Amino acid sequence: MDTEKIKKIILISVIVIGILGVVGVGVVVINAIRNQSSAIPSTDTSATLRIWGLWENEGIMKSAIDAYKKVKPNITVSYSNREQISSNYKSTLKSRLAEGNSQQVPDIFMIHNSWTEDFSKYMTPVPTTTFTSSQYTNTFFPAVSDSFTYKNNSYALPIGIDGLGVYYNKKLLTDKGYTLPAENWDQFKDQAKKLTRFDSNGNILVGGVGMGTMNNVDFSYEILSMLMLQNGATMTDPTTGLTTFGTDAAASSALKFYTDFATVDKGWNKTLPRDITMFAEGRLAMMFAPLWRADSIKKANPTLDFDIAPVPQLANFSGTGRVDYADFWGYSVSSISSYKQESWDFLKFLTTPETLKLLNDTEKAERVTGEFYPRSDMVTNLSAVPFTDAFSKMMPTAKTWKMYDKESVSAIFKTDIDSSSGSSPLSTGSAGSILSGIATKVDAIIANKNSPVSNLSSSATSTK
Repeated sequence: MDTEKIKKIILISVIVIGILGVVGVGVVVINAIRNQSSAIPSTDTSATLRIWGLWENEGIMKSAIDAYKKVKPNITVSYSNREQISSNYKSTLKSRLAEGNSQQVPDIFMIHNSWTEDFSKYMTPVPTTTFTSSQYTNTFFPAVSDSFTYKNNSYALPIGIDGLGVYYNKKLLTDKGYTLPAENWDQFKDQAKKLTRFDSNGNILVGGVGMGTMNNVDFSYEILSMLMLQNGATMTDPTTGLTTFGTDAAASSALKFYTDFATVDKGWNKTLPRDITMFAEGRLAMMFAPLWRADSIKKANPTLDFDIAPVPQLANFSGTGRVDYADFWGYSVSSISSYKQESWDFLKFLTTPETLKLLNDTEKAERVTGEFYPRSDMVTNLSAVPFTDAFSKMMPTAKTWKMYDKESVSAIFKTDIDSSSGSSPLSTGSAGSILSGIATKVDAIIANKNSPVSNLSSSATSTK
């Protein structure tokens, strides 16, 4: 055999071995992909994704859906704003999910940040192909991971984040020599007293701040929760999930401090209209509310000159730093969806900086503000902007607690506190007794997790 033939044989052998090697590796890779995506279909298929949302109308979401269609022309996204059934959105959604009929369940649906554990069995965890655990934690503000993570899995992606800010009437503050609401609670309480005005019969003409009672302060439950967290109260046991605030002195102290605004300072009482009504009429100097409230106030009174400031803090942080409050919504993917990967791919697109800005710009064409960005790398994008600047300062330190069923829990707080506290100041002991009774009722809800779901009340503080 001549030398040239030998070279050809060797060359052919090498090529064959190489091809076999590549094929072998390819088979391994293909099998690995198949194994990894066995529970999540490929994104190459054509699909129609059905979404149940709240608050955002079809026109606003269309801007993002159209942008996605240019990237993924094989995917059709059908969005339905369920705000018209907001009074029973939660119960309707949960019932559909429990029935397990994929034709009756949206692929993507919106949940409140307090519903994660309750809905976890109906949701698909965020896959690592969308966000790894560290990417998820590093992309969004801490409250997002704290709220939407359950048993080491994250379940939802937000397109906005909200909480509490101090709404203030600029003229009422200026008339008393103030520029902004005070930054610590001691000074804030003194400021609220000086801003309160009475008629000759001792009735409140202008309230200093809407605080101290529960049912005519729209976000009383959130304010009180924030005060407890700021004061260092432990709200629940991380192992059992049951409440601990009922025996926590820091929680009792926070409740007393809250009710003192009405019983000691006399700057608010149960007979007054809702705080938002008083504020929109120009008869309340300060109130606590989320960012989305700005739109309804501006529409109710277009000439009212107001802004939002960060919430006060304890005079001494004791090394704990700021504690602000978070309350928001996110999108999750149904566990029985036929298009899980496609759904998560769309949600990842929805939460990119470019799409969030597109949504924000579209929202601002219809409202006073858009959603505040939920990504920590966008925190400065809305700073130095009226209304949103305060949230740039607060969202990095915003917290909440795992209340499991916010609708029922907040209703218990409001009813029991208002019925147990009168016009006389609460002692720390009596405040503790009230919270102990509330804790017993809340524990019954947590312990009986399979009980019928409560409706999302149209006046609940988690609605918009």
